[in-house]
Amino acid sequence: MEMTRCKSLSAWALSFVFLGAAPGMATAHDGFYLGIEGGANFVFDQTLRIYSANRPLRPIPDGTPVSTVGFDTGFAAGFFGGYAFENGFNLELEIAHRDNVLGDVTLANGEPSQRVGGHEFAVAAFGNVWYEFLKGYRLRPYLGGGAGYARVAIRDPEVDNLPGFQDGSNLRSDFDAVFAFQAGGGLRST
Repeated sequence: MEMTRCKSLSAWALSFVFLGAAPGMATAHDGFYLGIEGGANFVFDQTLRIYSANRPLRPIPDGTPVSTVGFDTGFAAGFFGGYAFENGFNLELEIAHRDNVLGDVTLANGEPSQRVGGHEFAVAAFGNVWYEFLKGYRLRPYLGGGAGYARVAIRDPEVDNLPGFQDGSNLRSDFDAVFAFQAGGGLRST
């Protein structure tokens, strides 16, 4: 059995990021700003599907679900720059790296894996819009989000009970470039 390409259809389509050094909140003043960010990254479960698996006796249709993958909480880190307006809106560009370890794999037949290895990471570029409430106060909540491009990769995948893949030799690292978006919020203090 040969698995030539496995894609994650919902790969990083949505990741809620709550960052310790929040994007867009680097300055107490209006105008241009630069900053760095880091924090926890949460990823929804993803359905892996098989593509281009040409078997002579029993062809597998493209898009056939192989498994559902869950992820452990990971990390996010990056840098950003933008402009803070007097009305509370901030426009910014962000470049970030997000990394999550594969937590569990459930096969299409419902059978869970006992041993899972590997991780998924993304390098993303976003255009973000943040809105800061109560701009004149010392402690201010903010909300926002953005959209952009992400290069998503799965590295060193290992699954113990996927038929034909017990030793991991037929699984391989792969990547895809996808549209991505994010949402976030927090508190800012000056």
